[in-house]
Amino acid sequence: MTLSQKLPILAIALSTIALSACAGYAAAEIDQPHMRSALSGLQNVRAELALATSNKGGHRVLALQHVDEALREVRLGLDSAEGYATPRPR
Repeated sequence: MTLSQKLPILAIALSTIALSACAGYAAAEIDQPHMRSALSGLQNVRAELALATSNKGGHRVLALQHVDEALREVRLGLDSAEGYATPRPR
C-alpha cells in the first residue's frame, strides 16, 4: 500500500478513534480529558497533512477534509458538554 493510499485511511482511523473516545465513555468529568486529547491529536494530524508535499492523487486533500470534519465534531462535543456536570464512572 502506498503512502497516498494510507493517508485517507489514517485520517479516517484517527477521526474514528477521536469520536469513539467520547462516544464510548458514558460518564466523564466535566473537563472532558479524552475529548481534549482527541482534539489535540487531530490538530497534530492536520498539521502533518498540511506539511505533506503534493496532493497524493487527491487523497491528501480528502484526508484534510476528513480531519477538519472530525475536528468540528469534537469541538461541537466539547461545546455541548460545557455547563453539564456528569458523574465520574464508578
